[in-house]
Amino acid sequence: MAPAVPAMAAPVATPAVADAGVTAIAAGWGLCQCIADNKYLDFHCPGSADACRSTCGTLFSFKPDARCHAGAQ
Repeated sequence: MAPAVPAMAAPVATPAVADAGVTAIAAGWGLCQCIADNKYLDFHCPGSADACRSTCGTLFSFKPDARCHAGAQ
């Protein structure tokens, strides 16, 4: 008689970033970094991934839960 094979758990689905719906972000939230040129750091607070993409093109990083603050003058 063959030993019983343990059942494997179903893989956990990870949400695709491209398929995620656009979520409204409160003012002052959402940090964007253009990453095409790794020698020049360009950070700004556009408020959405779509706005970040329109500024940076396809090479960007967007962190929606980052709080943006104005720098000291």
